[in-house]
Amino acid sequence: MNNQSFGTGSPKSFHAYPRVDFDLESGNARKSFRKSKSTPLIDPIRKINSVVNRIHYVCKLHPVAVFLAALFVGITILVVLSVYESRFRMMGFRRSDDLSLSLGLYPLANLRNLVMVAGHSIYTSTTCGKVDSEDSWFLEPYQKNPGQAATFLAHIQEGVESAAKDKRSLLLFSGGETRKDAGPRSEAQSYWSVAESQGWFGQQDSVRGRALTEEHARDSFENLLFSVCRFRELTGTYPQNITVVSYDFKKERFAHLHRLAIGFPEGRFFYIGTPAAPGAQEAAEKGEAQVRAQFQEDPYGCLSSLHRKRLKRDPFHRLIPYPNGCPELKGLFSYCGILVKGFYELWGQGSSYEELEKAIKDFPDERKLPYLTSDSTFRITVDSFGKVISFQEQNERIQGLSYIPFMGRVDLRNPEHRFWLIETDDYGSNNGLPPVVQRTIFFGREVGAADRKLLPTYQLKSRRYLGPTAMDAEMAFLMANQGLAQPGKLVYDPFVGTGSILVAAAHFGAMTMGADIDIRVVRDGRGPNCNVWSNFEQYNLPMPISLLRADNNLPPWRSSLKEVFDAIICDPPYGVRAGGRKSGGRKLLRGTVDPYTVPEEKRLDHIPSTAPYSLAECMHDLLDLSAKMLVMGGRLVFFFPVVREDGLTNAQFPEHPCFTLIASCEQILSLRYSRYLLTMVKTGAYTEEIEESAQKMHLEFKENHLKWLEDGNLHSAVFSPADSQEALGAKSKFDRDSKPKYRGKYASMLPVVPLPVDSGLIKLAYLQSNCLL
Repeated sequence: MNNQSFGTGSPKSFHAYPRVDFDLESGNARKSFRKSKSTPLIDPIRKINSVVNRIHYVCKLHPVAVFLAALFVGITILVVLSVYESRFRMMGFRRSDDLSLSLGLYPLANLRNLVMVAGHSIYTSTTCGKVDSEDSWFLEPYQKNPGQAATFLAHIQEGVESAAKDKRSLLLFSGGETRKDAGPRSEAQSYWSVAESQGWFGQQDSVRGRALTEEHARDSFENLLFSVCRFRELTGTYPQNITVVSYDFKKERFAHLHRLAIGFPEGRFFYIGTPAAPGAQEAAEKGEAQVRAQFQEDPYGCLSSLHRKRLKRDPFHRLIPYPNGCPELKGLFSYCGILVKGFYELWGQGSSYEELEKAIKDFPDERKLPYLTSDSTFRITVDSFGKVISFQEQNERIQGLSYIPFMGRVDLRNPEHRFWLIETDDYGSNNGLPPVVQRTIFFGREVGAADRKLLPTYQLKSRRYLGPTAMDAEMAFLMANQGLAQPGKLVYDPFVGTGSILVAAAHFGAMTMGADIDIRVVRDGRGPNCNVWSNFEQYNLPMPISLLRADNNLPPWRSSLKEVFDAIICDPPYGVRAGGRKSGGRKLLRGTVDPYTVPEEKRLDHIPSTAPYSLAECMHDLLDLSAKMLVMGGRLVFFFPVVREDGLTNAQFPEHPCFTLIASCEQILSLRYSRYLLTMVKTGAYTEEIEESAQKMHLEFKENHLKWLEDGNLHSAVFSPADSQEALGAKSKFDRDSKPKYRGKYASMLPVVPLPVDSGLIKLAYLQSNCLL
C-alpha cells in the first residue's frame, strides 16, 4: 500500500496505520488513554521550555550582547528606584496626612494662616484684677519700667484682633516656663489666661476656639520655629502666611534674621510691632542691637552666648517634643548637632571608682528611683576619651555598678533609659592628645542625643568621586556650620577638588560655587558618572551654580565685581598631602620662553603648565580675594597649618585689615604638625589703598619665586618661604619612634564641658569639639 500523501500541500493525507493503539491479535483498534497533546496543563510547560531553550541558544550565540543587555536593564531598574524612592517616601507622608485629615485627627485642619504672639513675661498674680500692674508680672531687672505691663497687654490685644480679622488664622501665644522663681508657669499660658479673664475672646467669639499655646520656646527664634511646628501639629499643614506680634524694635530680628533662618518667603511674612515702655525705648534698642548681632553671627543659636541663654531659660528641663510633629523641619533642629554627642544628667563623678560610688550614692534618691523601676528598660554604655577600653573591661566596669538598684529589664536595642559611664585618663601627651589634668570618671543618664545620622549618609567610603585630599564629611559639616551655610547664602570654594565642602554647604541649603586649577578634576573627573557633579546627584542636592577652572593666584573676576559671596570655605593646599600650584611653568617663570596663546583646535584638551605655590603667597591671595568678594559680615573659613615644638604650638595666624578673627580650633595631626580651623568675619571695606598694597605684595611674591627657583630651595619654600635655608639645613629632633601613637580627627577637642545650669540637672555635655561653645 502506498503511504504517501496525494501531493505536496494536499489538504488530505493517507496513513498506513491509524493514530490509535492497534491490537495485532484481534486486528482491532484500542481506545487510547493517553492525554492529548493539546492538554492545557502541558502546553504552558512546553512553551516555557521552548522560550528557555531559545534564550539559552541566544546566550551561547551572543554572550557579550546578552550580558550588556542584562546589565543595562539592571542599572535602569536601580536608577528608577533611586530616583523615585524619595517621592514614594513623601507620598507616604502625604497619604498619612491625608488620612489623618479625612479621619479628623487634626482638630484645626481648616486653618491656613498663623498669628504668633511672642511672650516676654509670666503672670504671677493669683487674681486677674490687676493685669496692668507691674507687680502682677515676673519682670527681669531690665524690664522693671513704668508701663511695662501695658506693653504685654498690647501684644495680646493685637494678636486677638489680627486673628479676628482672618477667619482662617490660628492664634498661638508662644513662650515656655522660662523663670524659675515664677514657678512652672509658661509665658504662653499667662497671655492666654489674661485674654480669657479680660473677656477679649468673648468680644471676638470666633477667636477663642482658634487661640492656643506653644509652651516650649526659650528665645525669639524658637518662638517662630516652634510655633510653625505647633501649627503643623494642629492643622496637618504648614502656614501659608505668618503674622508675628512683638515690639517694633524687634522687627529686623524676626522679619529678616529668623525668617531667613527657617527659609520662609518674605512676601508671606507680616509683622505687627508695638512700642516699648515709655522711657525704655533707648535702652531697649541698645540691647536689641547686641542680640541682633549675636543672631547675625549665629542664626540658629548654636554658640556660646545664645546657647547659654537657652539653658538658663529652661529651669525645669522641659523635654522639647519637636520635631516629632513636624518631621519635614527636622534639619532645623539638628543643625547645631554636628559634633555634639549628647546631654546627660550627671549622677556622680570622681577620680576613682570608689569616689564615683560615693557620689552616686549621695545623689538624691528622688532623682534616681523614677528611672530604676521594675517596669522600665535600660542600657548602660561605657565610653572613653583618648583610649580604648576592651569589651571585657567594659563588662567588668558595668558589673561594678551593682550598688545602683537597677530593677528594670536590660534592652540594648530600644531602652527607655540610657545610662553612660564616661572615663578620661591622665595619659599625658605621648599619644598626640593634650594632657588631661586629672583622671575623671562620670556616670549619668542620657537626657538627649544629637541626630548624627547624616554623617554615615555622607561618609567618604560610599561617595562616588573621591580624591586624595577629600575633606572628611564630619569636618566638612563643621566648616559649613562655621561659615553659616543656609538657604539664600552663596558659598564659594576656590580649591574645590572633589567638592566635599560644597556638598556639606549644599546640605544646609546654600547655593554653591567652586573653582580649581586642575581642569581634569572640575571638568572630567573619572568619567561622565564619576565627577564632582555626580557627588551632588548622589545625595539629591542642588547642583553648584558653576565650577570653574581658575587660579587663586590669578582670579578670573573682573575688577569691578565685588561683594558677591556670603561665605568662602576652603582647605588651601599647604604641601603636606598635596602641594599648591599656580599658573606658569618653570621656563615661563624664568623668562626662557615667552607667553603663548593656545591654538583654537587644542583648547579643549590643553592642560596649562603650573608652578609650585608657596603657602604664604596662597594665604595672601586667599585673604585678598575674600576681602574683595565677600559681602560685609561674610565669613572666611579655612585651615592653616602650623609646626609644633616640644608638643606646644606657637601659632601666628594670617591677618588682614578687612577681617576679624572670631574662632580658632586646633586639630593635632601629629607630634610635630597641626592645623587650625580659622573663622574670620569681614568687618572692614575693601578700599583702594588695600587693593594697591595687595598688588605690590603680589609682585614681591613673584620676584621671590624667581629667587627661590634660582637658589634651588623652591620645594621647601612651598610650605614656609621664609628662612628656607635654615629649614633645609636644620635636623629634626623628632625621629620615627617619637611619633604620636594616636592621631585622632579631634585630638585637641575637649571631652567634657560643664554647662552653667542653675539647678544642676544637666551638668555634663559630652562633646567632640569646643568649636561650638
